[in-house]
Amino acid sequence: MLYVILYIQWQELRKDGFDLAETRYKELKPILDEVTVLCYFIWYEAKKIFGAVVYIGSLVHYVQLAVLEAEQKAEEEASASTSSKKDTKKPKQKSAGR
Repeated sequence: MLYVILYIQWQELRKDGFDLAETRYKELKPILDEVTVLCYFIWYEAKKIFGAVVYIGSLVHYVQLAVLEAEQKAEEEASASTSSKKDTKKPKQKSAGR
C-alpha cells in the first residue's frame, strides 16, 4: 500500500515538474526564436564572407574576433576624438609684462 501512495505522489510531482517546464518554455519561446534567427543570420553572413562551410565552433571564434575588433575600433575613435578636441583648443597667451 505504501508503494502505491509513493508511486502516486511521484507521478503527481513528475506531472507538476513537466507543467512548470512547459510554462517556462512558453515564456522563453519568443526569445529562443530570436536567438535562433540571429544564429542563422550570423552563420549565413560568415558563410558569405569566408566562402566555405562554417562550423559552429569556428563561427563563435569569428564572432568573438569581430566583437574584439569593433571594441578596439570604438576605443581608437574615442581616443582620436578626445585628442582632436584637445588639439583644437587655443593655447592661452602669457602676458609680456611679467
